[in-house]
Amino acid sequence: MTDLAQARQARPDRRAPSPASMRPRRPGAAAASSRASARAALDDALSGVELSPVDRRFLVRLSQWDKRSAASVAALISRARESERAER
Repeated sequence: MTDLAQARQARPDRRAPSPASMRPRRPGAAAASSRASARAALDDALSGVELSPVDRRFLVRLSQWDKRSAASVAALISRARESERAER
């Protein structure tokens, strides 16, 4: 018997939630907010930098496709700019 089957057998009174008891999520709400926060982090890290149209398209794609990588890139840029300021 599997672990899952043993756990269900040990607790027969426990029921799985039905679809009627679950609240529906707003479509795209989490994705939109994480995209917006990734884009805002990139914009903040690159403030004052002149960007070409190709650079801007890349940043839009990066923030839409891979939010974690966009946040990592923004953090790297911010730290590099901070270290540059500290050296001055």
